[in-house]
Amino acid sequence: MKLIATIILINLCFMNYTSGKIFVLIGPSGVGKSTLINNLRDEGFQFNELASHTTRPARIGEVDGKDYFFISKIEYEKREKNNEFIISTEVHKNLYGISKNVIDGVLQDKRHLVCSLNTEAAKKIKAIYQENVITIFIAPPSFDELKKRIYQREIEETPALRIRLENACNELKQQDDFDYKIINDALDCSIEEFKKIFSTEAGSNLIVKQFVSPIQDNKAIRAMSYNIRMAPCAEDDETENAWKYRLPKINMILDQYIPDIIGIQEVSSLQMNSLKNSQHNLTYSFIGRCPIKKPIECGLGIGYNPKKLLLISELHTVWLNEAKAHADAPAWDGSSYERYAIYAKFKNIETGNDFWFITTHFDHLGIRGRQESAKIIMDLAESLDAPTVVTGDFNCFPQLGGQELYELLCTHSKVIKDSANGADLLFGVPGSWIGWDYDIYKQIDGYAKYDFIFVQDTIKVLQHGIIDDRIWDNQLQKELYPSDHRPVISDLHI
Repeated sequence: MKLIATIILINLCFMNYTSGKIFVLIGPSGVGKSTLINNLRDEGFQFNELASHTTRPARIGEVDGKDYFFISKIEYEKREKNNEFIISTEVHKNLYGISKNVIDGVLQDKRHLVCSLNTEAAKKIKAIYQENVITIFIAPPSFDELKKRIYQREIEETPALRIRLENACNELKQQDDFDYKIINDALDCSIEEFKKIFSTEAGSNLIVKQFVSPIQDNKAIRAMSYNIRMAPCAEDDETENAWKYRLPKINMILDQYIPDIIGIQEVSSLQMNSLKNSQHNLTYSFIGRCPIKKPIECGLGIGYNPKKLLLISELHTVWLNEAKAHADAPAWDGSSYERYAIYAKFKNIETGNDFWFITTHFDHLGIRGRQESAKIIMDLAESLDAPTVVTGDFNCFPQLGGQELYELLCTHSKVIKDSANGADLLFGVPGSWIGWDYDIYKQIDGYAKYDFIFVQDTIKVLQHGIIDDRIWDNQLQKELYPSDHRPVISDLHI
């Protein structure tokens, strides 16, 4: 049995599965199987639910082909004689059967099935479909807790209730016979565990484009800058690029590269909360600021590993406008966007050394606004009382003064440099901006580079690069980026 605590979204090469998967939830009545399935569906995960054939009449609100396939007893017996049903049973004089043709049709279309079955039926389907079946036992924290939940549903003890408890006892004896086990103590945690199992097994696999050496020195830290594309966005709420589909993919990137600190751009409060609630290989803490008035694409966040880094200051804000003091001051080019930088001071627990971490997002409309913002950021970084790391999306449009802006970023301060220029090792692709259409954003001399990590010259850069990893989406049968920007990484010795 695979323990849920050991699940890691590992570095996989390109894989093209020949069919979908069947996710079977097993467990006593009242343990929460339906709640987990409903939550998975509500969060946008793509799957079919397994509908059985039955001879009982449809109840009010039930849909033929969705809740059940409603057929006559004569038709049922005909199908049963033809060995169509993998499992057939009678309950209260009504017949119920699971059709092999239904399962085969869904799997051949490379879709996934999710269902709730008893232990006997789960083992039978596993024997037939083998590696295409993922069995997950949902267990209560204790038998006493399960009895409490069951009794809460019933007014008084009945023979049927006693049978349910006997069946539950028998099912619990088999809980270690299946692929995974989730102990449904805290519902939120169980939902996250189920989502992670589904994401791992369903075939949304990370396609690693280059090898990035892990940090060998415990005193070094891995910094990342990542524009995750703001959500919700009106143009992609119902597409493959909607946040509910991209969140598991961004979590795969974080779990693969394990940054110690991340500067996040275009993060909304919705995204910040979902990142906080996600389970990662590292337990991240998040701080940030999101605009409260439209347009809201300017949210910024900092995620950090509290086991390695200690936050030792409050979160500060500097405004990138003419007043540099508040959000409502006019921008140089008349932009209505709230542009600013956030920064905080951290201590490397291993070394005891302090450093400042800044993340920002320059305006995309005005050339002067970007140039003045560059001066403010580099003056700030130079003035702080400890070595400084600056991350961000600087919108260095090649066709709109990008080279001039980059040179200003590199030369305005005498002590702040592009970490790519001083790295011992470079990896990855030359540019960070890809857009959703990928290839059309390549410039004549390579990809557009909008995202950078700048560091004070006392900081040693061990390696630096822009990663081009994508996710193979088995449901859509295509490679997808988690964002319209690639993440930038620098390993630093401060």
